[in-house]
Amino acid sequence: MGAVMKKALPLLSVLACLPGAARTPMTRFGAESGAQTRAGQAAVQKAVPRINGGLPSVSPDGQHIAFVSNRGGSDDLFVIAPGGTGELQLTHTPEEKGSLAWTAAGQIVFSVFAGDSSRLFAIDQDGRNQRQIASVPGRAPTLSPDGTSLLYMAGTWTATRLTVSGVDGLNARQITDGSSIAWNNHWSPDGKLIAFTGRETPDGELAVYVMNSDGSSRRRVSNIAPEEGGAQWPVWSPDGRGLAIQVNSRKAATSHIWIVDIPTGRALKLAAHDQQYLDETPSWFPDGAHIAFQSNRTGRMEVWIMNADGSGARQVTGLPQGTALPPSLTFGGAPRVSPDGSRILFTSNRTGRSQVYVMNDDGSGVRQLTSESEGVFSPNWSPDGKRIVCGTDSSTGKNRIIVMNADGTGRRTISEAKGHQAPSWSPDGHKILFATGQFPNINIYTMDLNGAHISGISPNPGFDYDPVWSPDGARIAFVSTIRGQGPRIWVMNADGTGRKRLTSSDEAEEGPAWSSDSRYLAFQSSRRGSASHEAYVHSVDISTGADRKLGSHAQPYLDETPSWFPGGKRIAFQSNRTGRMEIWIMDAGGSGQRQLTGIQ
Repeated sequence: MGAVMKKALPLLSVLACLPGAARTPMTRFGAESGAQTRAGQAAVQKAVPRINGGLPSVSPDGQHIAFVSNRGGSDDLFVIAPGGTGELQLTHTPEEKGSLAWTAAGQIVFSVFAGDSSRLFAIDQDGRNQRQIASVPGRAPTLSPDGTSLLYMAGTWTATRLTVSGVDGLNARQITDGSSIAWNNHWSPDGKLIAFTGRETPDGELAVYVMNSDGSSRRRVSNIAPEEGGAQWPVWSPDGRGLAIQVNSRKAATSHIWIVDIPTGRALKLAAHDQQYLDETPSWFPDGAHIAFQSNRTGRMEVWIMNADGSGARQVTGLPQGTALPPSLTFGGAPRVSPDGSRILFTSNRTGRSQVYVMNDDGSGVRQLTSESEGVFSPNWSPDGKRIVCGTDSSTGKNRIIVMNADGTGRRTISEAKGHQAPSWSPDGHKILFATGQFPNINIYTMDLNGAHISGISPNPGFDYDPVWSPDGARIAFVSTIRGQGPRIWVMNADGTGRKRLTSSDEAEEGPAWSSDSRYLAFQSSRRGSASHEAYVHSVDISTGADRKLGSHAQPYLDETPSWFPGGKRIAFQSNRTGRMEIWIMDAGGSGQRQLTGIQ
């Protein structure tokens, strides 16, 4: 394949200063040029920039980002959480690595290139069980979505032959004629299409093309203004409708991420800037609302995340020790312990939007259950632990209540209306209890599991929310702000009669949670207008009214949203005492507090 193919040049920021750099194909951390002289290549390779984080690839569940770094002197594979925590080096070998991807089962796939051929490997997220799965006579092999085929580049940089074969390398067939370039190839999510970088003429600007998986019906999909630069590195959105691409401007020495809508051809530039830095190699999160990418905007290439509209960009790798993460970042919130005590539901916006997660009661086995385009809140278990109900934020003016299986499958919307919130189950599992309405009039209702027979419980000219049925089915605890008061915990009979205030505190009270024997309510309490802005978990005896504050802390932080374990001996709650909201556990008396999520 020629001497040019032997070693990839390191970084587009270096090459952008060289003639023709904007027309070069992206490989590992930047671009590689077949038009440069060997002397020019040698000069560039003497000063290899440090890539602290590059070529990000987001896992199917959105919980991890695989990336490559040469911080140790050679390319190695790493994995990190989207919030910048839990970074782990997976490989310790000198070979050039690229073509990062994930299997549906959560393994990381990467390629190693040497001697005109590539080997494809799979490795677990913890660095174990590395195994070779394929070898091809070419470069940048990628697995098809169904795992049965390989797509790779053969030939020279200026006459690239895209080839498809079985994973065993057999039945190889050339799908491009080799008359021009075809780089950065990516399968569509359904495996029916291939996106790649190409150009119309040998001197033409780079552009993004799409063709059928057999090489037919090739068509250009990027129509970026020439002054913006060359388009390359196409990556499909999860729904297969759009492509995230990078556009490099040789004149301005910049690079931007763009989104191209395939049906309409509409293109949107993300995070526009005039400064000479590079945003490159995009990778979608499974919710389609966020994109990981590499950027050298800090002076060193790192992995970043931004919203799919270009807003909210934040650094993931290379954060200085002790860096304060965004205060709005919740790695674990609103915990709900399963009926058998073995699992904990919680919400997290670690990927940029609140979604529902589940983990074991010791903090292990964290798994994302939802990937909704809207935020998801207030998850609650069914009494048998087999189903989950939750509510969504609203992008259309209407909030949805969703029921799904405990593993996140079988999601269905049972009701949709403006103001729907805080759904939970009746003890017999036959009804959903929820609040709905428009401020300042929010009331409590029930409905069947199919959304039928919506019925109000004690309509009240005020703001009633956070309703929770007692396990024995006799009472409902809720939060009310009637008569100009702040939020207070109230209790009423299941039919809406017998409303009564539970405590006599003048503090704000929210988040009621019943103990499994229906004897106690845990809730959060905070003093409104307090300069210290503190919140504590309380436990109150329903029969006597005895109120107990659980734990004490000298620093102003928030302990909130309690949830009892079965048996009444432990409580899960959220706390920002570490500077970021996480899930914690304590004994029912307030002792033995320990963190579950976000532990390095």
